[in-house]
Amino acid sequence: MNLYVSNLSQETTEQELAKAFSVFGAIKSYKIIIDKETGFSKGFGFVEMEDSEQAMDAIDNLDMSYLLGNIINVREAKNNRNGNSQQQQSYQKRDGGNKSYQQRRDYSNRKDNTSFNTDNSSLDSWESDKDFNNDLSYNA
Repeated sequence: MNLYVSNLSQETTEQELAKAFSVFGAIKSYKIIIDKETGFSKGFGFVEMEDSEQAMDAIDNLDMSYLLGNIINVREAKNNRNGNSQQQQSYQKRDGGNKSYQQRRDYSNRKDNTSFNTDNSSLDSWESDKDFNNDLSYNA
C-alpha cells in the first residue's frame, strides 16, 4: 500500500522517514519529493509498505504525530496515472469561472418581490433594551 506523507520538515531525510515507518512493517520504497529548482524538500513524500494491514497501522499511529518538530499527516496515496489529481480535474469541469458578478447574482429582477430593509426603524427597539442590558440586578 502506498502512503502519502505531508507536512515534513526541511530537515527530514528519506532515511529518517523510512525509520519512522519501519517500526510498523516492511517497506518496499520511500521517497521525499525535492524541488528541482531549489534542491529543497517540498514537504511531502511517499512510503510504500508491503502489507496493507501494517500500512493501516502506520496511518493510525503516525498521522498527526511529531516527526522532527512537525506534525505530519499520513494518508493512503491515490493512484493517478495522468499526473493530475482527481480534485484538480473536478474543478476544471465546473462552469461559471468566466461569468461576471452581475450574470451570476442578479437580484434586480426577483419574481418574489423581496426587498431588503434599508430603513433604520428596526433599530429603535434596541433603545428600549438598553436598560435591561445594563441592569446588574438580573439573576439567572
